[in-house]
Amino acid sequence: MKIKTIFRSIDGEVNFYGQGVLTTFVRFAGCSFGCPWCDTPSAQSSDHCEELTTEQVVRRIRDGGCPKVTITGGEPLEQKDELVDLLKMLRWYDIDATLETNGAHRIDDVVGLVDGVVMDYKLHAPHRMVKSNIRLLRDFDFLKFPIGDAEDYREAIKALELWTPECSVAFSPIHGVLDPAVLLNWLVVDRQFRIYLNIQIHKLIGVE
Repeated sequence: MKIKTIFRSIDGEVNFYGQGVLTTFVRFAGCSFGCPWCDTPSAQSSDHCEELTTEQVVRRIRDGGCPKVTITGGEPLEQKDELVDLLKMLRWYDIDATLETNGAHRIDDVVGLVDGVVMDYKLHAPHRMVKSNIRLLRDFDFLKFPIGDAEDYREAIKALELWTPECSVAFSPIHGVLDPAVLLNWLVVDRQFRIYLNIQIHKLIGVE
């Protein structure tokens, strides 16, 4: 599989285990969505990545000693067969794993292999979303809306009214674009008390 990097840090965003949990990130290389505000643009390309076997990835994870793994990208589901193999082996070794995905690929084959899914809803290209994925998200999974301005906020609220997801929901102010305090005020004024405010705390403290 094409891997951009494997490193230890904290889960800086919402997930089943909570923000701030120490984790080993496995960052898959390559993503064809091309979000204008991607926070890891270097992972959009599969250039300058490592070609690793499932066994090699798991060995690095186990050598690192951290019992929690975050699978991210890039977009992991663009290498679906390899991802499934990795998740099955992590489960065999009893290693906890959460998955971050952009929502543009079906998650049927992987949702049951992870302890939690964090799926973005891309407001700038909703036609590319696999909307049926929303029905597969469990109550402890997250549907996350990156929010850049008031229009994004209104569109996200409309999407929630349309889909009424059973999973947890988070609104994430795009770092450096929207002041989190402004987004918080919108949520309070509109009495959107169910929605999590997702702050990328790893960026606040300056770690990867």
